[in-house]
Amino acid sequence: MIDDAENKEALTSFLQKLVNDSYEAELRRYSSLLATSSRLLTCDSIILVALSSIASLIVDGRVSISREAFIACVCVAALIGASILFSIICQWRIGYKDLASPGEQVKFVEKSWEKLSSDWNIAKSYSKTLDIMYKSVSSRNNKISVLLRISVALLGAALAILLILSLCMINRACAGA
Repeated sequence: MIDDAENKEALTSFLQKLVNDSYEAELRRYSSLLATSSRLLTCDSIILVALSSIASLIVDGRVSISREAFIACVCVAALIGASILFSIICQWRIGYKDLASPGEQVKFVEKSWEKLSSDWNIAKSYSKTLDIMYKSVSSRNNKISVLLRISVALLGAALAILLILSLCMINRACAGA
């Protein structure tokens, strides 16, 4: 396939670098998705605590709100609860394929000794091995990304309802004054 020894060495090195960079990028993406999920959980929790404080004032009878406002608050709490649920699911360590154990790798190399006689064949074998893991990690990352988008959309809907509710309450207060 590749005749020139110098080119073969350069291509072998290039292939290994590309494969490593690609796989490492997916691992960094996973770390970023987990960090985003953690931040989203924190945000959801803070808003839920604030709503709980307001709810305690309503339950104690210190503050009265209309039935519509109460329903809106229940919807907001449900949306934030769902957002928290999706963020928690993102935090689960979803299974993915990883490298075989060192003992299994030794067996593979011993069995494939003749096939792995050149640097180029070693690089190809390495690439195929990492490709399996890359696809697994990428698939997991794509699932987490979808869950995060849903969680953010739910939080956005909850905040939109809160904003509309606040504007309505301000409007009523100004009209009554």
